[in-house]
Amino acid sequence: MSNEHVSHLNDLIITENISNNVSYSCIVLQLQYKDYRRNLIIERHATFMFTDTISDVIQKFLRIANLNDVLPENVVLVEFTFDNQPMIPPSSYKHMTLNELKTKQNSILYFEPSATVAIARFSRLTIFGPSRIVKRECEWNKETTTLKMLFDFVITTFSLQSIKHEQIRLITIYDNELDIISNSDKLLFDLGVNDDTWIFVQVVESQLGTSIVYVDCAYTNGRKIFDVPSTISIEKLKNRIEKHFNDYRLLEFNLFNRMHEKIDQNMPNQMLCELDIKPGQTIYAALHFTFSDTSSSVLNNNTSNTTTTTTRTSSLIKKPQTDEVVVAYQSPNHDSVKIGTNIHDTVGELIENLKAHPQCQTVGQYHISCGSICISNEQPNRYLCTYGIKPGDVINVRRAEKTPVQQSNVNNRFTSLYTVGELSRSTIYDTRPIGLDNLINTCYMNSALQCLAHTIPLTQFFLNGLTQNISDDNRSTDPDWNQFYEVGTVTGAYADVLRNLLLRNKSSNFNFSFRPIHMKEAIGIRAPRFATSDQQDAQEFMNFLLDEIHKEMKEANGNESNNIIEELFFGKIQSTITCLECKHEVQAINPFSILSLPLVQSGRQFTIKFIELNGGNDRAIVNVPEDGQVKSLIQAFADARPNYLFFRSIIVMTDDGQIDLEKPLNQLSATEVVLVEQEDWSGTGQVSRSTKKPKPLTLEGCLREFCSIENLEDTYLCEQETCKKHTKASKQLQFSTLPPIIIIQLKRFSHKDGLRDKIQTFVEYPVEGLDLSSFLSSTEEAIYDLFAVTKHTGSIYGGHYIAIAKHEANGSSLWYKFDDSYVSSFCYSNDIVSDDAYLLFYMRKDKSKQ
Repeated sequence: MSNEHVSHLNDLIITENISNNVSYSCIVLQLQYKDYRRNLIIERHATFMFTDTISDVIQKFLRIANLNDVLPENVVLVEFTFDNQPMIPPSSYKHMTLNELKTKQNSILYFEPSATVAIARFSRLTIFGPSRIVKRECEWNKETTTLKMLFDFVITTFSLQSIKHEQIRLITIYDNELDIISNSDKLLFDLGVNDDTWIFVQVVESQLGTSIVYVDCAYTNGRKIFDVPSTISIEKLKNRIEKHFNDYRLLEFNLFNRMHEKIDQNMPNQMLCELDIKPGQTIYAALHFTFSDTSSSVLNNNTSNTTTTTTRTSSLIKKPQTDEVVVAYQSPNHDSVKIGTNIHDTVGELIENLKAHPQCQTVGQYHISCGSICISNEQPNRYLCTYGIKPGDVINVRRAEKTPVQQSNVNNRFTSLYTVGELSRSTIYDTRPIGLDNLINTCYMNSALQCLAHTIPLTQFFLNGLTQNISDDNRSTDPDWNQFYEVGTVTGAYADVLRNLLLRNKSSNFNFSFRPIHMKEAIGIRAPRFATSDQQDAQEFMNFLLDEIHKEMKEANGNESNNIIEELFFGKIQSTITCLECKHEVQAINPFSILSLPLVQSGRQFTIKFIELNGGNDRAIVNVPEDGQVKSLIQAFADARPNYLFFRSIIVMTDDGQIDLEKPLNQLSATEVVLVEQEDWSGTGQVSRSTKKPKPLTLEGCLREFCSIENLEDTYLCEQETCKKHTKASKQLQFSTLPPIIIIQLKRFSHKDGLRDKIQTFVEYPVEGLDLSSFLSSTEEAIYDLFAVTKHTGSIYGGHYIAIAKHEANGSSLWYKFDDSYVSSFCYSNDIVSDDAYLLFYMRKDKSKQ
């Protein structure tokens, strides 16, 4: 029911970890299951005994691949490799042992659904969330899907984890309740659910006897969800939150509705229900706390009796009985000194305490850190607690023998030493890649991070900074030192992701995947929509992440120079508006970091629902020529589903009934039609498989359309002295400059008349040699190679993001598939160039290599 695959590490054996001394009775196989109808490809490595039968292999494969809705008897072995040669298995293979099949170490076995179930096993349910606005499609199996499986899908999909299960109701369109308590293990089919059933999710009143709204609060170090009545006012909600955090003062309080739009608080007595917030909905709050120390704090015990009251901004952490921390100072001759200090001391007070100690040096500056937190010498009045230092933490201090990196030049430190070309030619990978754990619907973030991590010049820039900070004249220092926290929280969090993905071999803690919790928290504080468990858009996350790193680096450099984000990702587009009367031109140049290309489709668009003879159904969006006939819709749907076998005749229907196949499309007002498969074998309405394939949409074609001349619909006020009037005008875009890294978004998600849809059109794009020279206003040559792709599978209501990226290690270059925590090198050409492609990552070729 989900494309989120769980890796069972105890069952999987990664190839490079396999000992050469495998027992003669054991064999390691590569297994692949491919279901074209579900757009599903799963690969696993697993170990078996030579005496295991193919039936045993299938059962274990389904278990470790988490394919709980697939029955073993409905899986067939279609091919296997013998000495790297493809072989067709004999008809009686299921009871054959691996030894009898003559399989060898690392042989590949290819499985598919059996032909009898491939056509109509899986169906889709339409499920409406508590708001009745958001709906999702759930794939289910009449033979295996239970009510509990559907219930778990609902909780995850609509982010209902914080709601008690007894408050969640599933109601069919016929007002029948699916009772999860008494029918948990029953099949949906046995409960009367069929393909046409709509299911509505309701959140009923809690035991408090009131209608509940959930307030998801995000703050510096965590999240807290409050259950409040929908009749509570904004002011009382704020008071309740302040009361919960009674040791702290609420400095900033912002509310956002379920669409992440900011709620106006000018009327604090307004109730949530009056803001169109309904029971069962979740709204969001962004909180910023301070705590006030109203006691007198002696600034100088020796020379002053002056006291002052200070307010200190703090991470939201409960104050324990003691606020002491340990300061561990390491001298240049490696002598260690430990002194005590308080989290409410300033950096300046910490340094003064160090200088007062007889064994600590009294001149120069210090490198001060706590884990991955870097503490700046240049902010002596900043309190230690504002860095997130907690009681009991250890602060590491060492003397800086040369001037430390300051916030104002943390970027220039590298851009002055390395050119973009040198960073691009660097080798940053020396091991097999690892995945990123899904933190509940964070596949959008994981796919974007994997693509950025394989952007070699950017990653090399960060790794240069990280590795430069863990070595000082060949002496080992703090391995958790991360200077990028001096730049900003988001920049530091991103550097931590890269450290865990690519520098883990320098640590004793090796994992097959990493949990990017801090990255999600850092981004979520800046943009609350990313702090939730809702699915988000990978392009929006990518754009926000790059923009935040860019802003933090600009601020750290005093806005004086370009930084690595600008140098790698920013290009310029020249817009030229031409008056069609006097031919006067007005030009404007604007920067861009992600190029968004509309998918231009010729003809008229229709939504097709196909109902098979056996009851199965499918949907597709097709484009057909305006001058075509109704029968063109049948052919267009067949072209969109090349793996279907069409033998019987098909009729076309709308709400007005059956439509004549010869009727011209320009006489058909409906845009949604139903194709119904019939029992007869007559030639009427049959599909003809033409060997002539329609010309595919290409990336170059999209670019040419993007840069083509268009006539403006609105009138244009020409400012030329000889014209000075409203006229017709044309507009054309050209690239003034192109960046070393260009990210291209194929705009698959459309929003029209309040409806959201996904464009499934295949776009052909080159893996090597994308020539953008003709799109430049100059004569410069610009040739790019693909190195990563973010893909979106499924529909707009129930999709999943994965990444495909080129991983270069130890002199070799391999394409890998990154599906959250699961990473696979089984990557074929149709994985790289796919109709699911959403974001394309291209790197400009070095002129010396062209």
